[in-house]
Amino acid sequence: MKKKLDPKAVIRELEAMPKLVRGPSRPLAPPLTEIREAFFPSRSGGHNAYVSNPVDVRALSNDERRILELLCELDPEGASYPNAGLPHSIRTRRRLIGLDAPSVIDEHWRALQAALDEYGRKFANRTKPGPPIQAWIAEKYFDVSPEEWLEIWTEVAACAYGNMATWDRPLPHAAAAVSPKARRAWAEKWAKEIMTSLAVGLRDSVAPHIEDAFRAANETLPASFVAMTKVKRAHEKREKPKPAPKRKPLGKWTFRGKNMDLRDIVRSSLAKKRQFLVAAKKYAGETFKTPKAFAAWETKQLDGDVIDLRFYTIALGKKPVYEMWTFLVDNGTVFPIGSHVPSGVHMIQGDFHVEDKRPESKELAEELQRDVPF
Repeated sequence: MKKKLDPKAVIRELEAMPKLVRGPSRPLAPPLTEIREAFFPSRSGGHNAYVSNPVDVRALSNDERRILELLCELDPEGASYPNAGLPHSIRTRRRLIGLDAPSVIDEHWRALQAALDEYGRKFANRTKPGPPIQAWIAEKYFDVSPEEWLEIWTEVAACAYGNMATWDRPLPHAAAAVSPKARRAWAEKWAKEIMTSLAVGLRDSVAPHIEDAFRAANETLPASFVAMTKVKRAHEKREKPKPAPKRKPLGKWTFRGKNMDLRDIVRSSLAKKRQFLVAAKKYAGETFKTPKAFAAWETKQLDGDVIDLRFYTIALGKKPVYEMWTFLVDNGTVFPIGSHVPSGVHMIQGDFHVEDKRPESKELAEELQRDVPF
């Protein structure tokens, strides 16, 4: 149930807040998670809610739409938008409600996600390489022009719809498939996007791919792109905080994982079943009494598709210390080995985060992030 807040008062409050400045100078966003949760609460589906249980933007009231527009202008951090049925990326949320022009990926992202999931199940764990991923998707799911493929793979690199696992490095191949003129137009477009977008880290996720593409083609980068990179790097150098004193790492963390299905979980020990049910609740946002109940929910939410579910043993050196259940490749919960009580560290879209304020949780998240192999 939505928390009772007066939407008119919330709109006035949001409109009075300083908006983020587009470009290299961007003040910190205020904490707006509480407002987001009041008007766009978490819904069934967990981290996958935007895929399985999305918000219907067309059905929003005028006040709700205005609040969402203001949240997009203010760029709140850590508001768990996917759990609320909204896109992960602020750029995608802005396009969803018409603040920015649409991208070609907006039309094809569901089919692309399904294709990448199927490709991963069929080819990711084989020793023999699978077919080129773009050609395989074009044959089985959808096909677009070379310029549109280049835009799609760049949006994937920019995490427009969250982290999508890709193989065969499709972005360099897509950049090589277009003309030099189209490549320059692509670089110039993204130079402007990087400079004006509110998305944090867009330059770090996209600019290296563009630089690599021009280097591979033995072409000179457009002057606008070079200028953008210099401005961004100079600003980030000025704003870079002093690093904290280095702490000696505990050692090398190794991850040993295996795919799991319902039969594997049912045959597991009682302790492991309890652990799985806790992880499933944190992933889906719902309580399940048995693994079979989760499987039934999964079938209903994904129209018969199956979530990529894995169990990892995390060792420090040779000593197993933690265990982790992951859903959809890169969303999971870390437990002390043999325990069903979460460690305080969890993974969201490939990044480890802390759920409490303990310094040891922060240190563990940083160390696991350093050594995670996927």
